[in-house]
Amino acid sequence: MLSIFLAAAAYFLERTDRRNFLNQLRAGLLYRRLEVNAERDELTGLLNRRSLARIGREIWNTGRQLEPPVVSAILLDIDHFKRFNDLYGHMDGDACIRTVSQHICATVGRVNSVFRFGGEEMLVLLPGQGALQALAMAEKIRRAIEELAIPHGKSDHGVVTASLGVASAMPVQTAIEKLLQRADEALYEAKHRGRNMVVISEEPQVAA
Repeated sequence: MLSIFLAAAAYFLERTDRRNFLNQLRAGLLYRRLEVNAERDELTGLLNRRSLARIGREIWNTGRQLEPPVVSAILLDIDHFKRFNDLYGHMDGDACIRTVSQHICATVGRVNSVFRFGGEEMLVLLPGQGALQALAMAEKIRRAIEELAIPHGKSDHGVVTASLGVASAMPVQTAIEKLLQRADEALYEAKHRGRNMVVISEEPQVAA
């Protein structure tokens, strides 16, 4: 009788342990899922500014190990996006941002990080890629967006386009904030020159 009681007790304890383990596992997976979701932009699925802070630290901490030890940034802005929203409405505006985001990711590949930087601005970080490589990638992105042929009745080009600014730096010499500032200045210059183009920072660049 005692042996039956002990066996039953062991069985129920084992069930309890299994249940506790599964609950801990589910809680861990839920926490991880929440962490991942917290680093993604809800509209586009791109990485957000929170993830930029983390990934930026990781890249800059391992900057000396990159080959070559350089990071490039491409900052892009959808041209005349406010006009697009005014003409077609915010739902079509959201769909436009999602489509552009998807094609940027498809163009740059999984090795590189794509962020929604704010509004209709996106950022691409290219670890280990110098100015010439980044310039070629930016032009590839610009062309891919234009070739989507999303109608834009208030654009001089008739379709959705983007302006892009490119900057490169060695993490051991330049902080990420400075790199992004230079990319932003190049982006502003692209807009100033007429949009739908790529401009590279005029400061000294690091070749690949």
